[in-house]
Amino acid sequence: MRPSFILAFILATAAIGASAATPPPPPRPTLTDATAEHLGELTKLLESDDHTALLRLVGEILATVPPDSFDRALLSQLQGQVLLNAKRYTEAISALETSRQLSIGKHWFEPATTRQLHHTLSQLYYQEATQATDIPTRRAKLRLATQRINEALALTHETRPDDHLYAATLLYTEATLDPAHP
Repeated sequence: MRPSFILAFILATAAIGASAATPPPPPRPTLTDATAEHLGELTKLLESDDHTALLRLVGEILATVPPDSFDRALLSQLQGQVLLNAKRYTEAISALETSRQLSIGKHWFEPATTRQLHHTLSQLYYQEATQATDIPTRRAKLRLATQRINEALALTHETRPDDHLYAATLLYTEATLDPAHP
């Protein structure tokens, strides 16, 4: 036998063995029937850009879903995005953090969605840090911003230089917060 044929055979066998040993991906989560019944109305409100009615409906649905469910994670993410669009940033943080915490380790969302969620939270914490007037609050918000961008960076191998520059800026900003204690 030729060496190239043997190498090809070994590589093919290894690939088959590796794919057989790899567990199948977890099943995609689905909304409960009770939540799914509201999708038409949610979509209509999203398209109409009626933030008030949309937030009211999301709040009503959230009151009925289990606390650790995919429904809560998805609805909290939707709530956070609507609050962002309405420029209610502090409230958006709470909703987005709920979605983030519920989905940790569960792979409920696509990796790009999870990464964007962490990145958005980082930016919101950074904005809060820049608006805070006292150093301890600024430092705490900067640390949260740094944690979230580091989590976003850890979720992908395809990082952008801008993300690393942003992370470095957060660290530098925190390090130079107090001119009396550099």
